[in-house]
Amino acid sequence: MSKLSAYNQAFENAELSHPPVHARMEASDWRRHFLNLKNGAILAETDTGTLHFWSEDRSVYRRFETAAPIDPDLRPGLSAKVMRKVVGPKWRPTPEMLEVDPTLPRVVKAGPDNPLGTHALYLSWKADGIHGTSDQDIPTGGIALDNAQMAELFELARVGTQVKLV
Repeated sequence: MSKLSAYNQAFENAELSHPPVHARMEASDWRRHFLNLKNGAILAETDTGTLHFWSEDRSVYRRFETAAPIDPDLRPGLSAKVMRKVVGPKWRPTPEMLEVDPTLPRVVKAGPDNPLGTHALYLSWKADGIHGTSDQDIPTGGIALDNAQMAELFELARVGTQVKLV
């Protein structure tokens, strides 16, 4: 039996208090991380760079590739909800980012140079949330998807969607 199989079996037998992280999650695996799908659910696997979305009525399941968040506050086990959805978000560097690179612009408005891309889901944590990307090499504190995938997720998610990092 592989280590992953043994770990999964231990979870199934309730020997572990938290679910294993799967590189190949299935549409039905939301139960390992959420009590229900009220308002839908987003699960971000930081170690595999995968984001999963389930609709409240279970009719929609999507899987997206992401860039792992660089913010050390975004750690496995963190839960949040979508608080706000924005098309054409503005980006502002954090004080910590400005400390590292004082040449960063103070504000980047919507457009091709915006590190948050074309769409953003702001969450109930202080980081940049879930957002698109730009061609610029400016780090963000959130979870980044390419703009086309972010636009799809933006349409699927709603204010109140549950979010969890594993």
